[in-house]
Amino acid sequence: MLPGAGGTQRLPRLVGVGRAKELPYSGESIDAQEAFRIGLANRVVADESLMEIALEIAGRLAARPPVALRQIKSAVNRGINMDLQSALAYESRCFEMLFTTRDQKEGMQAFVEKRKPKFEGK
Repeated sequence: MLPGAGGTQRLPRLVGVGRAKELPYSGESIDAQEAFRIGLANRVVADESLMEIALEIAGRLAARPPVALRQIKSAVNRGINMDLQSALAYESRCFEMLFTTRDQKEGMQAFVEKRKPKFEGK
């Protein structure tokens, strides 16, 4: 079965061309451990730990500077569709833009003052 919704394009970027062909060619399912091993899943957790771990990850992300997170997401999502030189240039522009934010200044000030930063998303 052909993996629709972009599966033939996203899968090789995640797991390599060989596995991206093998999985749909064979039609075999893989378990969570194998998905993790080949880079298709970021982590595997026990069912009973799922919400606790998800909330812990969400809490860590919520404490990060939102503008920087958006720039990271953009750099990864857009960069994967560019040649390396263009992607590196785009990443550099994202990095430079972050130095114009209040969150960057707050992060630096918090570091100097040895305290947790209070990011505003600006």
